[in-house]
Parts: sequence; C-alpha cells; structure tokens
Amino acid sequence: MFDQSAILFRLPFAAVRGGRWYWELGDPDLGAVLVTGLYFLVAVACLLTARRVARIPRPPETSDRLRSEAAVWWILTMLMFCLGINKQADLQSLLTLYGRDAVRQAGLYDVRRIIQGAFILGIALAAFFSVALSLWFVRELSWPSRAATAGLGVQVAFVVIRAASFHHIDRLLGIRIADLKVNLLLESIGLVVILLAAMAALPKGRNGSVTR
Repeated sequence: MFDQSAILFRLPFAAVRGGRWYWELGDPDLGAVLVTGLYFLVAVACLLTARRVARIPRPPETSDRLRSEAAVWWILTMLMFCLGINKQADLQSLLTLYGRDAVRQAGLYDVRRIIQGAFILGIALAAFFSVALSLWFVRELSWPSRAATAGLGVQVAFVVIRAASFHHIDRLLGIRIADLKVNLLLESIGLVVILLAAMAALPKGRNGSVTR
C-alpha cells in the first residue's frame, strides 16, 4: 500500500487521492504554499529568538527565567518546522488511512463513527491539557513568550477543528469549514501571533535583554 522504505526521504511531498496516499505535493494551491512558507518563516523567527535569548548574560537572579525563555523558543522552533513539513506531507491522512484499514481488519467498520468520535475527543482533551499546562509554565515569563504560547494554543485549536472536519464530526459539532480560503485564514492567525511575539522577544541592546 505504501513504499515505507522511502517515507523518511519523501515525506514533504504527499497527497491523498481516491482513498490512497501518494507521493506528491500535498496541497499545491498557492494559498496553501504561502501558509507552508509562513510556517518556516515563523520557525526561523523562533530560532533566531531562541539563539539570541540563549546568549544573553545570565546573572544568578535571572538565570532560571532566561533558560525557560530560551526553552520556549526552541520548542516553538521545532513545532513550527514539523507543522510546516506536515502542511504538505499530510501525515494525518496517512494516519487515517492506516486507522481505517486497521478498523476494517478488526471487523469494526460499522462502528467507525464512534471510534472516530472517541479519537477526536481524545485529541481535543490532550490538546486542551497540553496548552493549559504550557500556559501555566510560561505564566511568569515575558509577555512575548506568553503571547507565543497563546498563539500556539490557537494553532492547536485549529488542528483539532480540522481533524474534526476531516472526520465529518463537524456536522455533530455544528462547525462548517468548507471554504479553503477561510481555512487558510484561520490557520494563519496563530502563526502571525507567534511571529509577532518572536519579533518582539528579540533581545535589545548590546548586552541583550528580553522584553518583559
């Protein structure tokens, strides 16, 4: 079904057609390509911020806070890079196809809607608690770190909504995301928040200082 030996080398280019996963550009639409570029732009901004924060002199009284500030931006760098890859790799579709085949083999295809609903609920709960824990972790850090974490929360919410829409659970929730342009706009909100926060967090001055 899949050329698994080539997955690691060709992941950035994949698409689903006719219920199968193919190696090609996942979403060639210009808007989607621009959003993909935005993911990588945000990743670069977070990387620059993380490097600059990590180089700030650390007096004993601020050492722990600066270390936490840098950790936030390193984590955001990795997440934005991975999400940028996934924008075209469409790994959630691959997971769905594997899951569908597994459900069929287990003889549970008739109750697939229940399984899908439980899966989406699990994702939503995990996302909620992860974001809540992240916001608690950054509560005493600089406002750009808090804003970027909130932007990540917006991005996670979008991913959950898209997952629900992908599994047709949007009818149950009363959510309709049918217009691709609206999807891209919603997807860009969290990215723009993180980008602006990263720009604001860049240390100022020769010795560097993080915006509080």
